[in-house]
Amino acid sequence: MDVATVSLPENEAEEIYQGYLEAVKTRKEKYLEDLKKVYHALSQGKKVIDIFEAFKKTGVNEAGEPKLAISLASNRQVFFHKETGGAGMFSGEDWNWAGKVADVRLPAETFPEWAREQSESAFRGIARRRVVTNVPLVPAHLLPEGKLDNYYLLWEASEWTEAKSSAKAADPFLLRRINTNTFVVLAEWDLTEVEQIVMRGE
Repeated sequence: MDVATVSLPENEAEEIYQGYLEAVKTRKEKYLEDLKKVYHALSQGKKVIDIFEAFKKTGVNEAGEPKLAISLASNRQVFFHKETGGAGMFSGEDWNWAGKVADVRLPAETFPEWAREQSESAFRGIARRRVVTNVPLVPAHLLPEGKLDNYYLLWEASEWTEAKSSAKAADPFLLRRINTNTFVVLAEWDLTEVEQIVMRGE
């Protein structure tokens, strides 16, 4: 999957990490804790992704839907809800807006303005406002410790549908979230044909 990541030489990241490790002993600002976690991951040879930039740079496919999808690893399907201004949100549930929190929300101008429905009325809503695709399965040898709902998957979505999806997926990344937009890459792999079959049967 062609997604820009950030990495550092492990010794350089380790030195910076030690500085933040000391800082959080006496300071309580959240950003210091976030940076400590990021540099710790980099010191272990991991890569880091800015999800906002990843979606903005990869953009949309020929059908005008996001090329990438992101979901909690425990979900079997993920819904993408388009919002005005090229914003959108990912959720494991197909819901209307009241009182719900997205799993991952992308800000305005992440995507081009969404296509509008063809209508004779003065108001034209966003076309295909809620779409869905299948979530890849994590193979046994890459399963992380603890529950899958503590982790995320990022992958190339082959298609989005308005009904139950039977789409394939490609090149998933297993991620751990640091904050709103920063994720650490824990693993990446190619789905096998068997995994694709099982995934589509969920």
